[in-house]
Amino acid sequence: MLVTIVIPYLNRAAFLEKTLATVQQQTHRPLQAVLVDNGSQDASPEICKAFSEKYNAEDFEVLLLQEEKAGAASARNKGLAAAKGEYVYFFDSDDKMSPDFISDAVAKARACGLPDIVAAQTVVTFPGGRKRPRRIVRSASIPAQILTATYPTQSLFLRTDFMKNAGGWNGNVFRWDDWELGVRLLTLHPKIVWLKKKKYHRIYQHPASLTGASASATLNCTRPALEAVAKLVSGDASSRAALRGQKLAIAGEIWREGNRRQADDLAREAFDGAGRRQCFFLRLFYAYSKHIGKAARRLFLHTLWLYR
Repeated sequence: MLVTIVIPYLNRAAFLEKTLATVQQQTHRPLQAVLVDNGSQDASPEICKAFSEKYNAEDFEVLLLQEEKAGAASARNKGLAAAKGEYVYFFDSDDKMSPDFISDAVAKARACGLPDIVAAQTVVTFPGGRKRPRRIVRSASIPAQILTATYPTQSLFLRTDFMKNAGGWNGNVFRWDDWELGVRLLTLHPKIVWLKKKKYHRIYQHPASLTGASASATLNCTRPALEAVAKLVSGDASSRAALRGQKLAIAGEIWREGNRRQADDLAREAFDGAGRRQCFFLRLFYAYSKHIGKAARRLFLHTLWLYR
């Protein structure tokens, strides 16, 4: 089975060589690696060109593309359009892929009748070297995705036709694009199977990584994702409630970062339109998110029934 791996990059010269090495080290063949430059001003394109010249082969095609529209989502869509594989996998340009991931995902897909999604749990590495498995909820519940982001980019091994028919990535979302994608895919009721054999990859959080940035500094970039998801779930009360909880969890993070006016403004958005009983519950949750914060989203998910 041919599998396509799509990696967008923008000024990632410090990380690309190590990331690409883990792609080449995949035990599965055949592979198509699609590397999409999103306007780099450093040596990233030269690194990818050298990689292609060294490793391009009949069973390991390396395709170099460019995408002028800014944003990882647009660059990923460029790669998706060129994907020849029956399945497509999107990976970030500053992380490291487990060498057996593609082979494990293909085996699971074949064993389960070629599902729309093969999902996997990943390992997050923090500055200083501390590691922990990404916390997930193995569920096709849209409220669970809204509150826990169970389906991030590196967790989704996708049937290519399913991904294309879903519309690909939202090119108007520049942060939390995988969160929005996960919600959108779940609205299509896909067949999902989980790889439970192990936890995969090394997903790095660092200052140059979107996942490592502060909530207050990135709120404006997060808003398009919040707005897109609000439209997707406008007809489902539980999902709308979960989105209120997500906004309050973000507001709590911003409050703890010291930007209390910005936090309270976002919290007011979450309260807007809620009934009296619902507002009471939301205010309790906001207080918890501000002053404690630990596992706030999971707490909201598990107490969602109180909101109704």
